[in-house]
Formats: sequence, C-alpha cells, structure tokens
Amino acid sequence: LIWINIASLLFASFLPFASSLVGEYPGLLPSQCLYAAAMAGMALTALWQLRHLRLHPELCHSPIPAGVRKATEMRIFGLLGTVVLAVLIAMLDPRFATMAFMLMAVIGP
Repeated sequence: LIWINIASLLFASFLPFASSLVGEYPGLLPSQCLYAAAMAGMALTALWQLRHLRLHPELCHSPIPAGVRKATEMRIFGLLGTVVLAVLIAMLDPRFATMAFMLMAVIGP
C-alpha cells in the first residue's frame, strides 16, 4: 500500500507543474493533455488503492463500507470521464478544455 501511495503522490506532486503549464499556455493541446494525464494518474492510483484495500482488509483499522466504496468508485470514474471529455474538447479548442473539470463539482453519489 505504501508504494501505491507513493505512486499517487507522484501524480499529485506533478499537478502544480501541469496547472502552471495550462495557465501559461492555455491554447496548446499538449499542455491540456499533460494536465489531463496528471488527473487521470491520480484517479487510477485511487482506484488501485481501493482495490488493494478491498483485497487486503487487514490494512485498514476498520473495513470500508460497501456503500462508501461504491460512491468513491463512482466519483473516480466520473473524474476519468471528465478527463476524456477534457481531452476531446482540447482537440477542438484547447482554451476551453479545463472547463470540463468543473463537472467534478457535481459528480457524486
């Protein structure tokens, strides 16, 4: 679990650079794709963590309730869908791609 957390922190620590790049070059597709990749990496490592904890419940003080796990998975899959939408928007007009991430405020159980 520690290595999964380190992988998650790798993507989290990369996010300020990706955000700065999008702020500096909002009209470029590569900057938008790099930001989307960092967000996708964080989401995928979160799914990995959930799966690992489900397979090894002894690592948690108390088991994660099924409803909480499903709600968390739904939120993570919503983020992954938002990433795909942002990249598709970036292919049309990169300046508006980060607006797709505003959907994260309403995605949830």
